Amino acid sequence: MLRLLMGIISVVFLCIIGLMMAMMQILAPHLPYQGHEIAFLALIDRNWHIVRFDLSRNAYYVIEPQQSIAPSTLDWSPDGTQLAVTSGYSGRRILLVNLADGTVTQLPGWGEGRDYMPKWSPDGEKIAFFSGIGSDPRETQSPVLLIVLDVNNYDTRLLSAGVMSLDWSPDGASLLYQTEMNNWAIYHLASEQQTAIQVDVSAGDLAWSPDGEHVAFWQAGRTTSIGVVSLTTGDIVTLARHATYNYFNPDWSPDGRRLLVVAADTQRGVTEIHVIDDQGHIRQRVTQFDHMAYPRWRP
Repeated sequence: MLRLLMGIISVVFLCIIGLMMAMMQILAPHLPYQGHEIAFLALIDRNWHIVRFDLSRNAYYVIEPQQSIAPSTLDWSPDGTQLAVTSGYSGRRILLVNLADGTVTQLPGWGEGRDYMPKWSPDGEKIAFFSGIGSDPRETQSPVLLIVLDVNNYDTRLLSAGVMSLDWSPDGASLLYQTEMNNWAIYHLASEQQTAIQVDVSAGDLAWSPDGEHVAFWQAGRTTSIGVVSLTTGDIVTLARHATYNYFNPDWSPDGRRLLVVAADTQRGVTEIHVIDDQGHIRQRVTQFDHMAYPRWRP
């Protein structure tokens, strides 16, 4: 009789735990933010969707905007209420998705270009993005332009041409970008002057650290790894390298102590999201979906 009673209690307990886990996923958009929420793109039913994920609870919520947007990149607003999203896989337009109600606002682009890869300034006043001249995604001879849009009045400003990757300085006064010739430069918005940076490495996906002293990036090799360069000394440290993973899309946590990275498993043909610390140790894996991209910490 005692064994039967203990068995019933165990079953009830497991059912309660299962119900709690299900409720966590349902209530994920309403969970309080405590410095551990991220957003990323996930391939679900052959379409890319925006997913919010609470790392501490292992709970996720699929964002359902009020219209179909076919997201291909994303970036958080500094206040955490919106996402700037590239709509269209070849880059077509930039949209703002309100996370409270799913409403979508289209931002004005640059002429007839293909606009993509939005990056929000730390003060929330501007969005930098790339624009490819022309409307045909097969065109490869036109230079890629670096544009800054004022979110308040929609004024646009052309900063440079022939660029590949960008990020804002933590104070929002400058933009770091990479040219098509693999040179790096810092554009100072107030003076409209540029400072060249010499980094002898094949790299991409630049991410400026919150303390302003380092830049994370992917670097080529037998497998693609994550490197971090000191802007003061030029020294490079490799934080993430693995024989069967290619690493991309680094993004610093708000405290600068961790990095989000995409880890593409070359053997299993899936992509994971890894959280690595400043020593390169993997602290957490997100594996809920087979294919994920562009993970970003909530500011």
